[in-house]
Amino acid sequence: MLKEMGFDGIKKFFDELEDAPNSKFQKVQLYGMLLHSQRIRLAETEVERKIESDHRRILETTIISDTMAIVEAETKINKGTETLYYPVVNGVYVKESFISFDEALVFCLCKKYGQELHAPAMIYNMLRMDLKNEQ
Repeated sequence: MLKEMGFDGIKKFFDELEDAPNSKFQKVQLYGMLLHSQRIRLAETEVERKIESDHRRILETTIISDTMAIVEAETKINKGTETLYYPVVNGVYVKESFISFDEALVFCLCKKYGQELHAPAMIYNMLRMDLKNEQ
């Protein structure tokens, strides 16, 4: 939104904000949103540092909770590139990559609860695949 407004638009917005009836309340909301976005960006940067390498270009980082994050990165493989998803659990990159966000998310949950060996059965039960096949 700010990029589209440009500097003149932002100045005009704040000038008009001064005249608004609830200007102090709106300013507090804006500062709160800014602080929240800065905290999220700081957390993303911390996670991205764990994944960075010469053969990866980070596209997007998703913070799921305080203990889980998934980094989407374009990875150089042989002569081409492939988009892979890298999970970070409890602040540790687990040296695994997945071809979909869903797989990385399920792995994060299993790793967090120490059940990565039983992940396929857990996924099967969680999704109730046996019921879907019967219907």
